Amino acid sequence: MEDGIINLFNHQTGDTNKNKDTNKKYAQYISHFYGHFHKELSKIKDPEEKVELLIGTWNTAIIMKDAPESIIQEGLETTFPKHLVPLLKKIIEFKKEKYPNNNRMISNFEFNYEDTDPQLQIETESQEEFRERMREYDDEFNLEQENLQEQYEPGYINRAAIILIHKPPFFKWANSLAEDQVQLNKSNTSANTYLLKDLDMDLKHWLKTNYDEIFEQELFSWWQDETKWPKKRNYTLFNSWFQVIVTDSVLDLENSPVLK
Repeated sequence: MEDGIINLFNHQTGDTNKNKDTNKKYAQYISHFYGHFHKELSKIKDPEEKVELLIGTWNTAIIMKDAPESIIQEGLETTFPKHLVPLLKKIIEFKKEKYPNNNRMISNFEFNYEDTDPQLQIETESQEEFRERMREYDDEFNLEQENLQEQYEPGYINRAAIILIHKPPFFKWANSLAEDQVQLNKSNTSANTYLLKDLDMDLKHWLKTNYDEIFEQELFSWWQDETKWPKKRNYTLFNSWFQVIVTDSVLDLENSPVLK
């Protein structure tokens, strides 16, 4: 598929003709979102990642339909990378404006590549079905966590870690924007740590493929105006701005719970 407006999709999943018709409509809704926010989504190269983000935001908009702005903000920041939150709020408002009465949850999607143009298959469910599935998921997750606690030594966290330490080029960029804010330098900044699920592949190889997501998070945490970010970001620039330490062993020395 071209990195442009997603094609509308004809083949839909579902057990009945009614379900198929509903799923087809919802595929068209997501296609509308894809086209409307194409420019903002252009930094995400994988079309499936774009659709996954749009579907997650669609479902969030339904769940938080009547929630106050502060709760929506907190929910988005908890669920998605912070640098995406402004865009996600726009998508939620777009959903409220264009599809206020279309409130089925999107439970699954996949691309069908049998034809020349890829086609999207979407499955929807009622809000009650969604809530029940989430309860079942929570139960399974809690059981899995209990099993993990029995398998691993106390303090073990099943995450790998990428630690970024700012280098002088980052300080120079941040200080150029600081104005009346505290000037960054080696004495008053700290490293940032990113936790990932245990990966089978080498962490450095993963980072070489996914560095820009972390790069954008670092930039956003200091300056939200993307026009001030370096325009041509690549892996070489990333390594010149950050010292990177990777480890596949993370231990927690405290007895209190880890909060997210």
